[in-house]
Amino acid sequence: MSDAPGEGYVYRYSQLLKRLLTAKGGEPITELAPELLAAIILENDRPEYHYLGNSGLWGVTKSQAAVAGQLSYVGVNNPSGSGVLLVVVLAELVNATGANQGAALRFNPAPGSILTQTTMPFRERRLSAKGTTSRVTTGSEAASSGVDDLALPTIPNATTYPYLGGAIPMQPGQHLIWQGNVVNTQIQAHFAGYERPLEQSET
Repeated sequence: MSDAPGEGYVYRYSQLLKRLLTAKGGEPITELAPELLAAIILENDRPEYHYLGNSGLWGVTKSQAAVAGQLSYVGVNNPSGSGVLLVVVLAELVNATGANQGAALRFNPAPGSILTQTTMPFRERRLSAKGTTSRVTTGSEAASSGVDDLALPTIPNATTYPYLGGAIPMQPGQHLIWQGNVVNTQIQAHFAGYERPLEQSET
């Protein structure tokens, strides 16, 4: 039987509260301990609660070397059919080119432009034995095929530019990249966030 709207969220937070309170049994926390009322400020959970809620914190730094006649990029990709929600909370451009660098934070470059994609390390060491379902990517293309630019900074050498627009939730099939706007130029970026199983009510 499929979840009614909202039931997936109730179950997820019920599981987190049962583990925090070491409650026994399979019933929802509202049945096990109806006198307990949880006040949850959404997206303000303590970092260590991610593990209890079946969510994993990750972080990665990646660079792509200059490619002749190509715009280099680095990014994070939530593959189609992954079954997870990827949330990016840090997307920081790092300029190590020796000159001013312009770049764009944008979505969904052509899949054929990806040169490498690998799992990312979890910041939660209890999950360190496995990597993320999501991927960190590098790529290049002769002209940008990405869409929906979120930021278009130009920054001096040896400086960084963090995207300040807030967290970026990414469904399966979405790919977020920092892409340089000058060919034959390397690019580097920091990314951090978390991933968790996609709830049925979110699909």
